[in-house]
Amino acid sequence: MDWESLRGDTTFCAGAEPGPLVVEVGEKIKSIPGWLTTDDCGHFALVLRLQSAFGLRGDLVEIGTYHGRSAAVLAHFLEEGEQLVLCDWFGDAPDGLYPAPPTPAILRRNLAVIRPSLRDDQIELHAGASETLRLSRPVRFAHVDGGHSSAETLADLRRVDERLLSRGVIAVDDYHHRAFPEVTVAADRFLSERPDYHVLADLNRHGAVGRKLYLQKLSSSD
Repeated sequence: MDWESLRGDTTFCAGAEPGPLVVEVGEKIKSIPGWLTTDDCGHFALVLRLQSAFGLRGDLVEIGTYHGRSAAVLAHFLEEGEQLVLCDWFGDAPDGLYPAPPTPAILRRNLAVIRPSLRDDQIELHAGASETLRLSRPVRFAHVDGGHSSAETLADLRRVDERLLSRGVIAVDDYHHRAFPEVTVAADRFLSERPDYHVLADLNRHGAVGRKLYLQKLSSSD
């Protein structure tokens, strides 16, 4: 089976007309290296648009950005007054971490594929390990896809939790991925320690082995 084709598949039944999310985002992110699937695109859209509809405002954060495929989707849903905070090595990755790390210029160019109007003051790039990331503003959505050891994943979950708003969401990549078992260990431990979080969704994705786990921070009234 061609998993790579499934990952970017946006085909429908004969005669079906693709919606704006597919045309404006799904088809365009295919040109950006990365692993975000068409399913992920729809899941992100649903969470982010519901947050906006209910008046939740805060920064969108990603730990582990690579060339910006998922970050471009986040950029599409960024509201005025919010910032897109992206953490990765951006050209200075340690040897062997992954091939062809992007430069800031490449990343910005990829973000512009989806949102040409995105301004520099709407983007905060943090180059380096996530352990040096310090979030200073409220966060409504975070995509955690950085280091895949248990210690790294747990630390990243705790890091974004410190600024996550009530009803905010953390999307954990590669949950129950057989190649990265420690991500599951970390996510499960975080949930066991934090009764103020629940699983909003646990979703499979075409062309991907691991699932994305969406954790929502409960409000005091829940």
